[in-house]
Amino acid sequence: MAKLKLLKLLFKQYHHLNLGGQDLSKADLAGLNLENANLTKADLSHANLQNANLRGAKLDYANLSGAYLAGADLTNATLVQTSIKGANFRHARLDGAVFHACIVEKSAFIKTSLKNVVMMQCKLFYSSFGYADFTEAHLNEVDFIKSNLEYASFSDACLKVVSFIGSKGITIQQIEEAINRDKLHGQIFEIEQ
Repeated sequence: MAKLKLLKLLFKQYHHLNLGGQDLSKADLAGLNLENANLTKADLSHANLQNANLRGAKLDYANLSGAYLAGADLTNATLVQTSIKGANFRHARLDGAVFHACIVEKSAFIKTSLKNVVMMQCKLFYSSFGYADFTEAHLNEVDFIKSNLEYASFSDACLKVVSFIGSKGITIQQIEEAINRDKLHGQIFEIEQ
């Protein structure tokens, strides 16, 4: 417990911390400033990161399974091969974040801002993106598999080889937001009405 209190003190005073490979599972990091922190290969499973500042954080190969990130700011964060299972990103900000080769499963991105997000070679299983904002997002080889996309916005998004197999709530109107601006590339494999 003393180690966690010391970490909290450090987080309040510094950013650009190098916490790569650290076991922060179940840690209470709510509201802390982790701006530009290196969290590569960190275990943040079941950590409380509610309203934390993770702007520009490097979360490559990290474990975010079961993490609570509601209201967190992950603007311009990088997530390469990050494990995201059962995580809660409700009302979080992921504007400009980069997701590469991530597998997201049973996670909540409800009312999440994903403006200008870049997702490449990602698989998003059984997750909820209700009211999520993908404005000007760049999605390349992304599979939304049995996910909920009700009222999600894809305005001015660039979709390249994006699949919505078995997903609920996706409508032709949502896809037309991208098509009408000549931003649709590749193909949509399946849209379930």
